[in-house]
Amino acid sequence: YSREEAKRIDIATISSGESPYSQDEALEFIGRVLQGEPQLFEWLAKNKAGERFWVEVNLKRVSIGGEDRILAIVRDIAERKRSEVSLRESEERFRLLMNAVPNISVQGYDVEGEVFYWNKASENVYGYTAAEAVGKKLQDLIIPEDAKPQLLQALERGKTATVSGEFMPSGELVLLRKDGSCVPVYSVHIAICQPGLVPRLFCVDVDLSDRKRAEEQLRKDADY
Repeated sequence: YSREEAKRIDIATISSGESPYSQDEALEFIGRVLQGEPQLFEWLAKNKAGERFWVEVNLKRVSIGGEDRILAIVRDIAERKRSEVSLRESEERFRLLMNAVPNISVQGYDVEGEVFYWNKASENVYGYTAAEAVGKKLQDLIIPEDAKPQLLQALERGKTATVSGEFMPSGELVLLRKDGSCVPVYSVHIAICQPGLVPRLFCVDVDLSDRKRAEEQLRKDADY
């Protein structure tokens, strides 16, 4: 729209027109601004050709030429929204894939060590359900004292990782199940930190219990 055209249209014309992105909701935001509350929100807009796109709107009450006005600063965020959708789809594919692998335990942690992802194999290996694990600290779940330094070092490095898929210290560990028994695993730690995304640390553990039992049986057979 040209400036002259814009003077003859209302907010509904440049919005999707469907709740919650209609004239009614726009007037609610304006009402809050008139009460002295600046507003920042995402909005589904519509251009002259009828194409819809996402914007971020910053509304504030200002004085222009001695008169009170509402100033709207609008930023196109279509690319950001596409990235968010792509990220959600990638995370969902990852979750589906990891839950389909029965023998590989995968846990996701933020850089403070809080669990945000716990696949089905982790439930089987460690005894904690995802509902019990998510939101708790790594060191409160599966780590005995002798294994803490290695995994906490991986978390610390995750805070400063600058690339996607950086492999952290890995190797065999003996961790703890919910019932207090031990489980030997081979653990690989992967830090994922990309510009604009929250840093994450993933622990990929392979349960070595069967292999250890087989090795022990071989030793007994050899001694016999």
